[in-house]
Amino acid sequence: MAQTEQQILGHWGEDQAIQFLERHGYTIVTRNFTTDYGEIDIIARINETLSFIEVKTRRGWTGSAERAVGGNKISRMAAVARQYCRQQNINMDQQSIRFEQLSMYYHNKSHKLTIIRYILPL
Repeated sequence: MAQTEQQILGHWGEDQAIQFLERHGYTIVTRNFTTDYGEIDIIARINETLSFIEVKTRRGWTGSAERAVGGNKISRMAAVARQYCRQQNINMDQQSIRFEQLSMYYHNKSHKLTIIRYILPL
């Protein structure tokens, strides 16, 4: 099945997010980890912290990527993270864990990318 324009943009945004994270000291563990509860775009480590990262990509400033991740999405991310940790035998009580969002804004005219990083509350 052919990908939609939004799916292509989303995949491109995830690729850019990985490059950004690696430049900032993250080690990518896995990508697009999926369970019955949902998906986490990127799982990465920085120092001793395991980070579960949602990536939202937009063209220009159309739509707010920041508002795209609300309480329901954060709850699903936490459920997916628990499943990941169970599968990997990671004790969540002993492992430093955080949830992040990367908002990716691609500016068509200037061909620039603006990246905004957030730590998500649980």
